Amino acid sequence: MKSYLLRSALLIGLIVSIALPANAQPAQNHYYQPLLKLGRGEITSIDWQRSSEKILVNTTTGVWLYDDQLRDVAHPENLTMANFSPNGKLIVGRRNNKIILLDADSLQPVETFPDSADTLLDIKWSPDSNKIAGLWKNGQVVIWDATTYRRLFVFWQSTETNTFAWSPDSTKIVAFDPGGNTASIWQIATPQKRIVLQLKTKSKESASGGDLIWSPDSSQILRTARLTDKALLQSWNVQNGELLHEEEGNSISSVMRVAYRPDGQSLIIAFWGGMQLVHPRSFQKSREFDQSYSIDIARWSPDGRTIAGSGDEWTTTRNLFINLWDASTGKVVKHIPTHGEATSLFWSADGQRLLTVNRDSVIRLWDVNNGVVITERRDHGLITPTIAWNTDGSKIAVADTLDTVRIWDVKTKRLALTLKNTSDIIQVAWQPNGNLLAVASQTADAGGIGIAHDVSIRLWNTDNGQNILTDPLPDRSLIAHLLWSSDGKHLVITTVNSKVILWDTISQEFTTLADFSTLALFAASFSPDNTKLFIIVGVCCSTELFAVWNTQTKEQIKLKHDGGLGLSYPSYTWDRSSKKVLRADWPTLSSYIGGDGGGPRDPRTDPNRFKAQIHSVYPVDESALMSSPLILQGHTDFISSLTWSPDSRMIATTSADKTLHTWDADTGKPLLVIGNAELMAWSPDSRLMAAWAIGGPTRIVEATTGKTLDTIDMINGDIQRNPAYTYTIQWAPYALDMPYGATQWSPDSAKIAHVADGILTVWGRDS
Repeated sequence: MKSYLLRSALLIGLIVSIALPANAQPAQNHYYQPLLKLGRGEITSIDWQRSSEKILVNTTTGVWLYDDQLRDVAHPENLTMANFSPNGKLIVGRRNNKIILLDADSLQPVETFPDSADTLLDIKWSPDSNKIAGLWKNGQVVIWDATTYRRLFVFWQSTETNTFAWSPDSTKIVAFDPGGNTASIWQIATPQKRIVLQLKTKSKESASGGDLIWSPDSSQILRTARLTDKALLQSWNVQNGELLHEEEGNSISSVMRVAYRPDGQSLIIAFWGGMQLVHPRSFQKSREFDQSYSIDIARWSPDGRTIAGSGDEWTTTRNLFINLWDASTGKVVKHIPTHGEATSLFWSADGQRLLTVNRDSVIRLWDVNNGVVITERRDHGLITPTIAWNTDGSKIAVADTLDTVRIWDVKTKRLALTLKNTSDIIQVAWQPNGNLLAVASQTADAGGIGIAHDVSIRLWNTDNGQNILTDPLPDRSLIAHLLWSSDGKHLVITTVNSKVILWDTISQEFTTLADFSTLALFAASFSPDNTKLFIIVGVCCSTELFAVWNTQTKEQIKLKHDGGLGLSYPSYTWDRSSKKVLRADWPTLSSYIGGDGGGPRDPRTDPNRFKAQIHSVYPVDESALMSSPLILQGHTDFISSLTWSPDSRMIATTSADKTLHTWDADTGKPLLVIGNAELMAWSPDSRLMAAWAIGGPTRIVEATTGKTLDTIDMINGDIQRNPAYTYTIQWAPYALDMPYGATQWSPDSAKIAHVADGILTVWGRDS
């Protein structure tokens, strides 16, 4: 598993998306205004015009049209899912929930199809540009004539996959049937005469889905798929549906990509461990390619003489590359080391350029003769919500590519500073009341076991852009979190395998406080007076250890075995005196069905199922503990989150009953109830709350009165598309001081930065 997936999994559990309570009206005068907007959206697909003159870039926010030097041509309004016709004369796309044809030169509408495109998943041109196929979420595929705009016929494909493919001669379509255990070849002229392909394997192992690929002469169909622990490659005769050949196992282990030579005489198979040239019908190997380790993408040049591929070389470090191979000899003729991992690769029509798109949404044009970048664009997606505010909220640091942090002046909307790293950035943290910016970076996790390469912490002076310290972590442990003390004198670095490292900004010394190498890190928190550091580690979800250090002497104060989480989710905070750590526990629905170590139980028999209780876990001295826990009771369904206000005076709980409750943290007294709210975020000064329901806009509420100050359109796409993330966020209390992933208040509580679909927007009061 690559580290960006791990990073994404950690951050997404903290994403905040906000909605309007049912019993409140939006404020008439907007309290917050959009102050700064960055990014054009994460790239979802690219289409290069056949003449190579123009490039269509589809993003999560729209469509952008560039020339062959990646310069702006147009941004067609309200257009999504756009593609050039193969002859380059038309563009098909979705606009206002309709499928529309545009002239590729003037971008003027040519025709609008009557079908609703509200749940449209994909649009594909036939290779002759005369027909269009659209796929809907329910599996319906509609074929139109692109010259008469007449609907030709409809069929249904598997809803488990979006794969359907036109034959190169434009007379047929192949698609997985509903259920995914067969595929059908549909004749466009006579759709009633379809040919069914049986997808079962010789070994009888189930292998539904996969990819379907036509041979250039439309006589053969290939299918690649994954079996339980190996890969599958099959081929069929298009005329009668006969299975021609099948390979599975070691010879083609872990197939990633297959590609026919343009004349159909050879087939390239790219996989983990190398790349091979094989006969397209017998799959007999004719050539091995050297210096090909893990190939993610392989593309033939238009003349069929060269193969371009991107992938990884797994040695002592992970090296990403783009290679050009001579197809006749199998030798590398050009090796281009790259930092970013390519997700798409295209040849120009003349075979002299390559267009690549990296997973950080950077587009590059390469000269294949000398291997240099001709031009590039870096203004698209912000791949992670990796942002950090300075103390007064005047500047925001944004890791908007894998290796670059840019600092923006929010008021002037100008770029103030660019900081370049050498590896993937995973976190940035601004020193409170200071000018230092801590940047944690590492390359991808090679083996999925918590080990990375080039793991380092960099400290930048944001006044002059100087890198004042670079400290590589010698054991290459994946970094989990950066945490500054509120006085800016200490920085804590925690790792995935639970090392706790303290950096003293005065002495410039790094001290490893602890190494819980067999345990998982759950939380880290400085006391309000910065004299103590509280760490929670454990074994998965069954055991917890509380460790407290004196930040001046670096000595450990206490270690306590907690006895496990039981059937609850915990949330921790320091009290205002810096003498106690308080813990809240509450049961969740999964705790009754075995998800948290408990067995199947009937929640109706538990009188505490909708309650939270607050008690002290530090100090361990029993005489210092609360005499009895505080009980928070008032929800009518399971509690989904519990968070203390930053000043520890109030508590906010949200629940599956879609209400937000606030409580007095000292007495447990109920304070407010806000409807239609599923999660929330406190402002740093504890005066405001941002409350939301999944997929709705942000409501800014006064914490003491419940008065709505503003309602702003701040919808988080990830949570909106997958409501299951509601309960993922239950784990957020473990990370006591982690910033909310995609939505983050400025330290002065005057602004909110929000990242969704690759766009960063800063909202605030423009004073």
